[in-house]
Amino acid sequence: MKKLQLLLLILLIPFLGYTQGSWIHIQLMTDNYPSETSWNITPPGGSPIIIENDSNMLPNTMYDTIVFLGGTIVASIYDSFGDGLGSSQWGGTDGWFMISNACQDTLMYVAGDFGDSLVQTLTVAPCAPPTFGCLDPNGLNYDSTAYFPGPCTYPTCGGLLSDTVQQTCLPTGQTLVQFFWQNDISNGNCNPVRFWYWNENGVGPFQYGLGPNQQDFAVYAGNGQMPPNWSVEHYGMVEFADSTFSDTMAYTPTSCIAGCTDPTQPTYNPWATFDDGSCLERNIIENCFIYIQNNCRRFIYEISFLFYCSSPIFFS
Repeated sequence: MKKLQLLLLILLIPFLGYTQGSWIHIQLMTDNYPSETSWNITPPGGSPIIIENDSNMLPNTMYDTIVFLGGTIVASIYDSFGDGLGSSQWGGTDGWFMISNACQDTLMYVAGDFGDSLVQTLTVAPCAPPTFGCLDPNGLNYDSTAYFPGPCTYPTCGGLLSDTVQQTCLPTGQTLVQFFWQNDISNGNCNPVRFWYWNENGVGPFQYGLGPNQQDFAVYAGNGQMPPNWSVEHYGMVEFADSTFSDTMAYTPTSCIAGCTDPTQPTYNPWATFDDGSCLERNIIENCFIYIQNNCRRFIYEISFLFYCSSPIFFS
């Protein structure tokens, strides 16, 4: 019995180095044809397989794995078509494969076309296990020794750096009220998560989700037939990731009345707030006389008009 235990221990000794004292980070960014790609890690000699790729991989997708091992290993990557990860030659996007750790940095890297296979023998030196921590230097708990991202804490958001509101008149006669702002993108707590909108007539408040570091929001105002004396104040407020709020932004838009805004034109509309191009609808001919040429042929009149002007002729 003891001989059997000793024999088993002797057989296990070559493999103990692959599970203790170090680790590797395996990353594969697939190309457009992931079913052609495979990889594995083995001890010298090629067996047994310590770890290999996932099955049914998706195109242009990142796959990464942490394996605790050390010593000498053999890393192999294959492509059944023979073009490696080089999809760009077929109109796709190249992939890449990398093995690394925090102590030795990059142990193996290949990108694009490597043919049908690439096999490398690697020596993985002792390396303390990877740690998780805040990788953002702006975080209060930033950890320069961390290898994998962990939660970060930030100071309370102090509000917006700047903001402005403006309007755009639409062809329908409605107005688009546009809120713009600048937030502190170095502070994760200042990331906008929601926008709150309401107006002085009791509409709202409504809340709308915002994308990461979104810096604008727009809302329709009026029904498209607002009178010249229309006056309703509109309000907006940004909610941040730490549940604090910006100061309220306020804006009173003017009516959007289409028409000719040039007082020198006969189609001038004194109530118009934006020009719709109607100022030059009427043809203008000044200081001109007409020469008429009449050709009579069997009671059929052919008349041509020639315009002679001392100033330009405008046609719309």
